[in-house]
Amino acid sequence: MPLTTPILGITNLIVGSTTTLTNATPAGTWSSSDTSICTVVSSTGVVTTISVGSCAIIYTVGGDSISVTFTVSSALPVTNGFNYNNVFPSLQNRVLWKSQGAISDSQRYYEDFHALNNTQILDAVRPQNGDTLTQYLANKQRSVIMECLNAVYNAPQVIDSARLCFYRADVMLYPQPVNNVGAFVGIKMLMSRGDYSVIYNSVELYFNNAITFNLYLYNDFTTPPIAVIPVTTLANQQTIIPLNQTVISAYLTTANKGGIIYFGYFQDDIAAQGAQAIYYPINMQMYHPIKLWSYSAPTNIVDGQRNFVRNNIGSNNLTYGMNLEVSTYVDATNNIIQNNFLFDELFGLKMTQKNVQDIIFDYRSNNIQRILGAKVELSQLYAELNGFKADDEIPYIMGLKDQISREIKRVKEGFQKHETSLVGYQ
Repeated sequence: MPLTTPILGITNLIVGSTTTLTNATPAGTWSSSDTSICTVVSSTGVVTTISVGSCAIIYTVGGDSISVTFTVSSALPVTNGFNYNNVFPSLQNRVLWKSQGAISDSQRYYEDFHALNNTQILDAVRPQNGDTLTQYLANKQRSVIMECLNAVYNAPQVIDSARLCFYRADVMLYPQPVNNVGAFVGIKMLMSRGDYSVIYNSVELYFNNAITFNLYLYNDFTTPPIAVIPVTTLANQQTIIPLNQTVISAYLTTANKGGIIYFGYFQDDIAAQGAQAIYYPINMQMYHPIKLWSYSAPTNIVDGQRNFVRNNIGSNNLTYGMNLEVSTYVDATNNIIQNNFLFDELFGLKMTQKNVQDIIFDYRSNNIQRILGAKVELSQLYAELNGFKADDEIPYIMGLKDQISREIKRVKEGFQKHETSLVGYQ
């Protein structure tokens, strides 16, 4: 029978994190359905994440048990101003191969763009590296999507290069310990409206003892933390923890939109280890597209989980032993997802270009000669790419390269802001 008491604790972490799950029913044991994803200490409920994926964490008392799904994610892969994990799934079904039995979101298929988008031909030219035709087509599609995205978003994306959130004031004052008062403390961040994100490059910690504890990232519109990061400090000296793109805050995302970001720790965690944070006089940075403060908030319990009071945030000039090195950049993730239909034509043309180039490269092989027969000359393939020159009988026909350049320009303009007026106003 299932237990009636729930499992409490954080169930969404990044690889390499540790957290503790609890259950009010005593004398039970913990287990993991897949120890390659996360392990759990049977007597304590301490979970350690190993690899990306999901598994069940089970608590058993006698013949009764209850489980929760534990999800482990990786660092967020950012490429040229967007998050691949979010963007690619929104685009991969826009244009598909009809011959593979797929149904595309746009009802457009690569075969419709050109007769040479023929999977029999592509099967003959694909590298013999062990991949099946289906795998080859999927890899080629991913390459096409990424090339198109990077052609459209080819402008510099970085707004502010790496910098510290706080810098020391020119005051000769020996660093002071911070009293632990059972609060949730750290750095508060207000994002500007728009397609902006902040990458947390590293966190700098300064505590009077060598301790291990968790840092938490919250959005004020959501109850559970966005991320939990285990850290270990040195005693009485700065400890730099690289974050390696595991933490990114965006004004517009698929999970959180708008809101204020809080990055900090619970003082009770360090007080239990006999430690205090060290602070020094600071000046705060305020730069595009974020504003920053240090803060302190009372703790409370929300849905059975330790949390903090969102409407009682005190701003101050204490660092609480923390500083962040961050970078800001233009983040097109949300914009691409909401307007993914603008890429359909570009994907079809780009796939056609790559296929024609592959056929040219393999033109003299027996397989291609047999499939194409005498119907397609090599010069005609080059003309498909570069265009047909006009003469007395044939008008100029734009080649694939020119069509793609025109389409890239059109898609770029589709993502640009335009001056408009409200209906009814001049």
